[in-house]
Amino acid sequence: MNSPLIHERRRIMAPAKKVDFCQLIRESHSLEAATEWIDISIRTVQRERRTVA
Repeated sequence: MNSPLIHERRRIMAPAKKVDFCQLIRESHSLEAATEWIDISIRTVQRERRTVA
């Protein structure tokens, strides 16, 4: 039986969104403001940071 919730799906940031996000951070926006501006979850940013570090 298929569950309506898909836990296996990994969400990643598109390269264009990464560029936009980094630019917003360089311009001294907060993480929350930057994620809202480019319409991504703060959890997505946290996952991306773990994969880079």
